[in-house]
Amino acid sequence: MRVNFEKGTAKITNPAAEDIDALAKIMQDNPNLTIAIEGHVKGEGNEIAEQEISQERADVVKELLLKKGIAANRITATGMGSAKPVAEDMSEKRDQKALNVERVSIRVVTNSQE
Repeated sequence: MRVNFEKGTAKITNPAAEDIDALAKIMQDNPNLTIAIEGHVKGEGNEIAEQEISQERADVVKELLLKKGIAANRITATGMGSAKPVAEDMSEKRDQKALNVERVSIRVVTNSQE
Protein backbone atom coordinates (compact mmCIF):
# COMPACT_ATOMS: atom_id res chain seq x y z
CA MET A 1 0.00 0.00 0.00
CA ARG A 2 1.39 3.37 -0.92
CA VAL A 3 0.54 6.48 1.06
CA ASN A 4 2.72 9.49 0.41
CA PHE A 5 3.76 11.78 3.26
CA GLU A 6 5.54 15.09 3.29
CA LYS A 7 9.14 14.50 4.32
CA GLY A 8 9.56 14.34 8.08
CA THR A 9 5.84 14.70 8.80
CA ALA A 10 2.64 12.68 9.05
CA LYS A 11 0.88 14.92 6.51
CA ILE A 12 -0.46 12.83 3.66
CA THR A 13 0.13 14.33 0.24
CA ASN A 14 -2.56 12.15 -1.37
CA PRO A 15 -5.39 11.94 1.24
CA ALA A 16 -7.81 10.46 -1.30
CA ALA A 17 -5.38 7.62 -1.95
CA GLU A 18 -6.95 4.83 -3.98
CA ASP A 19 -5.09 2.27 -1.88
CA ILE A 20 -6.88 3.43 1.27
CA ASP A 21 -10.24 3.21 -0.48
CA ALA A 22 -9.39 -0.26 -1.76
CA LEU A 23 -8.33 -1.43 1.70
CA ALA A 24 -11.53 -0.06 3.24
CA LYS A 25 -13.57 -1.94 0.62
CA ILE A 26 -11.69 -5.18 1.32
CA MET A 27 -12.32 -4.76 5.05
CA GLN A 28 -16.00 -3.97 4.49
CA ASP A 29 -16.33 -7.10 2.34
CA ASN A 30 -14.47 -9.22 4.95
CA PRO A 31 -15.88 -8.33 8.38
CA ASN A 32 -13.61 -10.82 10.20
CA LEU A 33 -10.43 -9.29 8.78
CA THR A 34 -8.17 -7.42 11.21
CA ILE A 35 -5.03 -5.55 10.18
CA ALA A 36 -1.88 -4.05 11.62
CA ILE A 37 -0.70 -0.74 10.17
CA GLU A 38 3.00 -0.03 10.53
CA GLY A 39 4.42 3.44 10.02
CA HIS A 40 7.95 3.62 8.63
CA VAL A 41 10.64 6.25 8.19
CA LYS A 42 13.98 6.23 6.42
CA GLY A 43 16.00 5.81 9.62
CA GLU A 44 18.25 8.76 8.95
CA GLY A 45 17.45 11.10 11.84
CA ASN A 46 16.72 11.43 15.54
CA GLU A 47 15.36 8.12 16.90
CA ILE A 48 12.76 9.72 19.17
CA ALA A 49 11.46 12.04 16.45
CA GLU A 50 11.35 9.20 13.93
CA GLN A 51 9.40 7.01 16.38
CA GLU A 52 6.85 9.79 16.88
CA ILE A 53 6.50 10.50 13.14
CA SER A 54 6.14 6.83 12.25
CA GLN A 55 3.43 6.41 14.92
CA GLU A 56 1.62 9.51 13.67
CA ARG A 57 1.70 8.12 10.12
CA ALA A 58 0.19 4.82 11.20
CA ASP A 59 -2.46 6.70 13.21
CA VAL A 60 -3.37 8.92 10.24
CA VAL A 61 -4.04 5.88 8.05
CA LYS A 62 -6.05 4.26 10.84
CA GLU A 63 -8.15 7.43 11.19
CA LEU A 64 -8.88 7.43 7.46
CA LEU A 65 -10.14 3.85 7.72
CA LEU A 66 -12.24 4.72 10.78
CA LYS A 67 -13.85 7.55 8.79
CA LYS A 68 -14.76 4.97 6.15
CA GLY A 69 -16.68 2.95 8.75
CA ILE A 70 -14.10 0.36 9.75
CA ALA A 71 -14.32 -0.51 13.47
CA ALA A 72 -11.37 0.54 15.61
CA ASN A 73 -11.03 -2.94 17.15
CA ARG A 74 -10.12 -4.31 13.71
CA ILE A 75 -7.08 -2.06 13.30
CA THR A 76 -3.84 -1.63 15.22
CA ALA A 77 -1.42 1.17 14.37
CA THR A 78 2.24 1.00 15.31
CA GLY A 79 5.14 3.32 14.60
CA MET A 80 8.23 1.33 13.74
CA GLY A 81 10.63 4.26 14.00
CA SER A 82 14.23 3.44 13.21
CA ALA A 83 13.78 -0.11 14.54
CA LYS A 84 12.36 -1.13 11.16
CA PRO A 85 13.24 1.54 8.58
CA VAL A 86 11.87 1.67 5.06
CA ALA A 87 13.13 -1.28 2.99
CA GLU A 88 16.51 -0.99 1.36
CA ASP A 89 15.30 -2.54 -1.90
CA MET A 90 17.17 -0.56 -4.57
CA SER A 91 14.17 0.08 -6.84
CA GLU A 92 12.05 1.17 -3.88
CA LYS A 93 14.91 3.29 -2.56
CA ARG A 94 15.27 4.96 -5.96
CA ASP A 95 11.50 5.62 -6.11
CA GLN A 96 11.50 7.08 -2.61
CA LYS A 97 14.39 9.36 -3.43
CA ALA A 98 12.73 10.56 -6.62
CA LEU A 99 9.31 11.04 -5.03
CA ASN A 100 10.42 11.86 -1.47
CA VAL A 101 8.08 9.08 -0.35
CA GLU A 102 7.95 7.50 3.07
CA ARG A 103 5.42 4.79 3.82
CA VAL A 104 3.16 2.67 5.90
CA SER A 105 2.73 -1.07 5.52
CA ILE A 106 -0.33 -3.19 6.17
CA ARG A 107 -0.35 -6.77 7.49
CA VAL A 108 -3.35 -9.04 7.79
CA VAL A 109 -3.49 -10.20 11.39
CA THR A 110 -6.53 -12.46 11.29
CA ASN A 111 -9.21 -13.42 8.84
CA SER A 112 -11.30 -15.87 10.80
CA GLN A 113 -14.41 -17.22 9.15
CA GLU A 114 -16.25 -17.85 12.44
